[in-house]
Amino acid sequence: MSTVIDDFAKPVPPQSPKGSSGLKTLFVVLGVIIVLGMLACGGLGALLWFGISRAQVAAADEIGKKLGNHPIVLEELGQLQQVTSNLPASLEIAKQRGRTANRQQPEWVFDVVGSKGTGKLIVTLENDSGSGQITAAILETADGRKIDLPLDQISQPSEFDPSSDIDLGEIEVGQ
Repeated sequence: MSTVIDDFAKPVPPQSPKGSSGLKTLFVVLGVIIVLGMLACGGLGALLWFGISRAQVAAADEIGKKLGNHPIVLEELGQLQQVTSNLPASLEIAKQRGRTANRQQPEWVFDVVGSKGTGKLIVTLENDSGSGQITAAILETADGRKIDLPLDQISQPSEFDPSSDIDLGEIEVGQ
């Protein structure tokens, strides 16, 4: 008889109410979906940010090459040491003038640091052909002066055109 009493003395583990394990599973699945969604959006956002920042660096490098040797830039700022895109200032100019990139020629602001001083380059680009050619450039010095940069003095990097740069008649082939 003692065995019967021992069986009744053992505590019975509590049972969860019916349906709570299904609800728990639902919350776990929803949590996993939300976390994965946030990671995917964050990853996409990071990729987009990386692409935009790389494009800004490339644009700043190109502007530095084209305007870095301009006589007025050299006189006012010296040899350019750093050129960085200033997106907030570019957006502010567009807002002030009521322009959008689709309707007008976009203006971009670049902060520049030279061996003699600092300033801003405000560059207007051709929007019609998508070539990105500079149509106007203004140097704003640290003391607030705005100086138009004549376009005929802008250094345009030469592009290699094999049909015009090499005269095949001048090439000697080893005998």
